[in-house]
Amino acid sequence: MPLIFSTFFFPFFLLSLFLLHILACPAVKADDLKRNIVAGMPKNFPPHFYIDQDTGKPSGFSVDVMDAIAAQGNLKIQYKAFDSWTKTNQAAKDGVIDIIPNMGFTPERESFLDFTSPYETFRINFYIRTSSHDLLSTEDIGQRKVGVVVTNKARFILEEQGGYNLVKVESHEELVMLLISGDIDVIAIPEPFIHNILQKSKLHDRVVLLGKPLVEIKRGIAIGKGRDELLTLLRPAVDTFIQSPEYQEILEKWYGSPEPFWNVKKVALLMSTLLGACTILLLLWRYVSIVQLNKSLNVSVDRQRRAEKQLRINEGVLNKAQEIAHLGSWHLDIKKNILTWSDETYRIFGLHPQEFDATYEAFLEAVHPDDRKMLTDTYTNAVKNNAPYECMHRVVRPNGEVRVVLERSDDIIDESGETTHSFGMTHDITAQVLAEEKLRKSQEEWEKTFNSIPDIITLQDKEMRIVRANRAASDFFEVDNADLIGKYCYEVFRGITAPCHGCPLVETIKEGKNYAETIQHDNLGKIFQVSSSPILDENKELQLLVHIAKDITEYKKVEEELFQAHKMEAIGTLAGGIAHDFNNILTAIIGYSEIAKLDLPADSHARQDIDQVLKAGNRAAELVKQILTFSRKSDHRRELISPHLIIKEALKMLRSSLPTTIKLQEDIDVECGQIMAAPTNIHQIVVNLCTNSLHAMESEKGMIHVGLHRQEISADQIAGEPGVSPGPIIVLEVADTGHGMDQATIKRIFEPYFTTKDVGKGTGLGLAVLRGIIQDYHGFIRVESEPGQGTTFYVHIPAVQQQAATIDKAAMDEPLATGTERILLVDDEVMIAHMNKAILTQLGYQVSATTDSLDALERIRRNPDQFDLVITDQTMPNLTGAELTQEILKIKDSMAIILCTGYSSVLSQEDALALGIKKYARKPVDMTTLAKIVRQALDENQG
Repeated sequence: MPLIFSTFFFPFFLLSLFLLHILACPAVKADDLKRNIVAGMPKNFPPHFYIDQDTGKPSGFSVDVMDAIAAQGNLKIQYKAFDSWTKTNQAAKDGVIDIIPNMGFTPERESFLDFTSPYETFRINFYIRTSSHDLLSTEDIGQRKVGVVVTNKARFILEEQGGYNLVKVESHEELVMLLISGDIDVIAIPEPFIHNILQKSKLHDRVVLLGKPLVEIKRGIAIGKGRDELLTLLRPAVDTFIQSPEYQEILEKWYGSPEPFWNVKKVALLMSTLLGACTILLLLWRYVSIVQLNKSLNVSVDRQRRAEKQLRINEGVLNKAQEIAHLGSWHLDIKKNILTWSDETYRIFGLHPQEFDATYEAFLEAVHPDDRKMLTDTYTNAVKNNAPYECMHRVVRPNGEVRVVLERSDDIIDESGETTHSFGMTHDITAQVLAEEKLRKSQEEWEKTFNSIPDIITLQDKEMRIVRANRAASDFFEVDNADLIGKYCYEVFRGITAPCHGCPLVETIKEGKNYAETIQHDNLGKIFQVSSSPILDENKELQLLVHIAKDITEYKKVEEELFQAHKMEAIGTLAGGIAHDFNNILTAIIGYSEIAKLDLPADSHARQDIDQVLKAGNRAAELVKQILTFSRKSDHRRELISPHLIIKEALKMLRSSLPTTIKLQEDIDVECGQIMAAPTNIHQIVVNLCTNSLHAMESEKGMIHVGLHRQEISADQIAGEPGVSPGPIIVLEVADTGHGMDQATIKRIFEPYFTTKDVGKGTGLGLAVLRGIIQDYHGFIRVESEPGQGTTFYVHIPAVQQQAATIDKAAMDEPLATGTERILLVDDEVMIAHMNKAILTQLGYQVSATTDSLDALERIRRNPDQFDLVITDQTMPNLTGAELTQEILKIKDSMAIILCTGYSSVLSQEDALALGIKKYARKPVDMTTLAKIVRQALDENQG
C-alpha cells in the first residue's frame, strides 16, 4: 500500500505544487508555459549528453532528467546540439537557446547564466589499479604516467598545477583500458564517467580511488540571464525532483546502483574458505582415523596392497613427469656415501643402474673433466655453510655425447649441526643452452652486421630519440655509442631543437611508410642521402624508426665534376661550331683585304687602313684559338713553346672575366726561354691558379700577381721531388692577397677531392690535376701561405737547353711564291672559294673553283690529269674533305692535296697526313701562307 500510494500520489503532489507556484507568479504568462523551451547541449559528452546512433535523438543522463522535469511541469523541450561546449556557451550568450540542462557552476559562467540548485556533484578523482600497492596517496604519483582525456577539465587542472607526466588520450573508455592494461599508472577522470564505464565492463574490482577528489564541480540547469520566469519555474521543480524515486531510477540507469556487499566473488570466497576448512577438518579426522587404525591389530591386508599399488602408480607418474620435464631427482647419504638416482637422472647421464656404483665419486666420473673441480668446490661450500646448492655443469655420456645440466639441492642437518643428507634435482637444460647459444650467436652476427655497415644507422622511437646506433654513427660523430642513446636525431646532426627541414622521419611517423630525402648539413659540411623505415608491432602500430644516413658528399663532388665535364664538352662543341664558321668569315676578311692591299700604293692611307683590318682579323683568329684552348678542343701534343706567349694569351682572356675590383699585375720575362709542353696545359695551369686566387679573396677585392722567370736549380733545391733533374728551369709564379692557408691545409690541397670551398663551388680536383700535369713534365709545384697573408704558387718546368732558331726577318720579306700549275678549289663557302681563286690566279696559277664536293669528284673522275693540285675544305655537305681525299686518291694516287679547315673535332693533322694529304692548314689562311703551302705541296709532289 505505501508503494502504491507513493507511486500515484507523489507526481500528483508535485504537479499541485507546480501549479500553485505558477498561480503565485503573475509575471509568467500561460502561453509561455506551453511554448517550446530550447535546450542546448554538446553532441558528444557521455553519459550526460550524446546523439543516439540508432534514433538520431538526444540522449543521456541530463536529457532524461530534463525530460522528467519538463513532463512534470508541462513544459515542452526542444533540444539543439552543438559541436562543443564553447559553441553551446556562445549560443546561450547569443540567446539562441534558453537553457543548458546540465552545466558546471563557475564564476565565469555565472556572468551570463543563472543556475538552479545543483542536482549533481561532479567529482574528478585519481584512480589506480587495485594491484598498485605502492601507490598509497597522491603524493606517491611522482613521475608515473598520469592519463587524461584531452578535452576534459582534468587535463587543464593538472597542466596548470604542473609536475605531472601526462599521457593524453581521446576518450574516457580508452583511458580506463590503458589503466587496467598497465600502460599507464594513474588516471584523472570524472567520477560519473568511470562508474558508467566500470558498470558496463563489470570491472569494478580492477580499479580503486586514490586520495581525495582533484576537484568537485556542482552541476545544475543553466538559464540565460534575464529569463527570470524560467528560473522561477525550474528552481523549485529541480529541488523537488531530486528527492523523487524517479531521479534515483535515472541515476541507477546511467551510473548503476551501488554494488551489494554480498556479490558472487565474496560468496565464492566464503564458500572456498568453508570448503578449505572442511577439507582440513576432514584431513585431521582422516589422520586420527589412520593413527587409530595403525594401532589396531585388525588392519586390512587388502587395503595395504591397494596402497602399495597406488604408490607404484604414483612413482610411475612421478617418473613420467620427470621424463617429460627432463628433471631427475637424487639423494645422497653423506655419511654412507650412497647416491640414489631417479630413472630420469639415469636417462640424463645416459647410464643404467647396473653401470653405476651409486657413489659420489662415480657421479664425478660422469661429470666433464673441466667442470669437476668447480662442481666439487661449489657443493663443498654449500654443505660447509649450510646453504642451498646450485650448479650448472656438463656431463659426458658413455657414447661421448655432452649434455648440460642444472643441479639444485637442500640438505638435512642433524642435531649436532652436521649435514647428513642432500636431496636434489638434476635438470637437463641442453636444449635451452643450445637455443641461448644460437640466439647469442645470432645476436652477435646481427651486431657485427649492424656495426659493419658503413652508413650511419640509428633506431629511434616515435619522438625521434635514438635508442640504438651502429659503430659508423659513433665513429662519425667521434663519441661513445652510449653518448648517442636518448638524444634526439636532429640534436645530434644539427644541434637544433626541432626536426630538420625535409626530414623523411617526420613523414614516416605520419604515414607509416618508407621515405627518402637528400639533406645538406652545413654545420657538418656533408650531404646525406637519408632514408627512414617504420618497424611495426603485431597490431601494425609504429614501434620504432630505422634512420639511415649515407654520406654522399664525395659522390656529389664526383657528380659535380662529371657535370662540369659535360658542361665543358658542351662548351667545346659550341666553340668548335663557332670556330668553324668564324674562321670562314675571317678567311674572307683577311683574304680580300690582302687582295685589296696588293692593288694599293704602299704609301696610301687606304693601304694603312687595310693593314689595321688585317691586324684586327689576326687578333680575331688568335681569339678563336683561345676559345678552343679554353674548351680543350685544341691539340694536347707537346711542342717547343715560349711559355710567355701562352701566359699572355691566358691573361688577356682572364682580364675580360675578372671583376674590375681585382687588379691583375704582370711581371713576365719574355727572354726566359722555351719548354716542351702542350700549350693547352700551360693555359689551363694559369687559368686554374688565377681562378683559385680569385676565390681566395673576400668580396672579390685584391690583387693577383703573375710572374715568369728563369733560374738555375741545384740538386739540394729539388730534394724530395721525384723525376726532377737539376739545371735551368722556368718558374711561373701566381700570388694573391687572399685569406691564405694554415700548414694543415697546405699539406692536403693536392689531395683529390679535397677542397676548402663551399659545397657546389668546387670539386677539389683542380690542384690534383695540375700537379699531375706538372709532374708529367718532370717539374714540380710548391706553395707558400699563411693565414691572412695571401698565397703564392710556384710552378717549376724544365727549360729547353737549345733555343729555337730566330726567324729570319729577311725571309718574311721574300716575294710570294708563284706558279702556273692547274688547281681545283673545293669549298662550300662561295665567298672563300672566289677569294682563294682570285689570290691563286694573281699568283699565276690556273684555278677552277666549286662549292660542291660531289661536283669536284666528278671532275676528277672525268679527267684525272686535268689538275695538278686539289685544295679542299674539311666540313662540307655530301662529302667531307677527308672523304673527298680518299675518293680522289683511289682515282689518282699521285694527286697533291691540301686540306684547309676552320675546325674539326674528328680530323687532326696527323690523321690528315696519314690519308695522303700533302699539307694541313687551319683557317684563316693568309695570302703568304697559302702561296707557301701551295708551292711546297706542288714541289714535293714533283719529286
